[in-house]
Amino acid sequence: MEEQERIIFEGRVPWRAYHGAHGVAWLVLIGWNVGILISLYEKLSCYLKLTSWRVQVVSGLVAQHEEQVDLFRVTDTQVTQGVVDRLLGVGAVRIISEDRTSPELSVRIHKPRYYAEELKKCVVVERRKRRAVAMD
Repeated sequence: MEEQERIIFEGRVPWRAYHGAHGVAWLVLIGWNVGILISLYEKLSCYLKLTSWRVQVVSGLVAQHEEQVDLFRVTDTQVTQGVVDRLLGVGAVRIISEDRTSPELSVRIHKPRYYAEELKKCVVVERRKRRAVAMD
């Protein structure tokens, strides 16, 4: 019996994930209001869907670009958090895969360690299910 695809996260990432990414110095130099507008644009222009089978990122407000990576192709994940990111509870999860069109995919998200661990668990399950082995 085929297991159903389970949604881990779907939607837009919280605004603080983008606002904290630019750092305090950037916000002071550019200007607080401009920084807020840029962060708001980035939040609205990125839609993320993490499932037990794939990662899908749709970016852009008018013209959209979609990237998708099947989890059985993922070879590694990395979590990056700066000082401000840690204070805000956000960070970047970088997904490294064998996918030809998207070998690396970086996603800003809240609770990055939690979602990186969830992705790792799903990668193991998908590789076992498809009997995929890593070729070094």
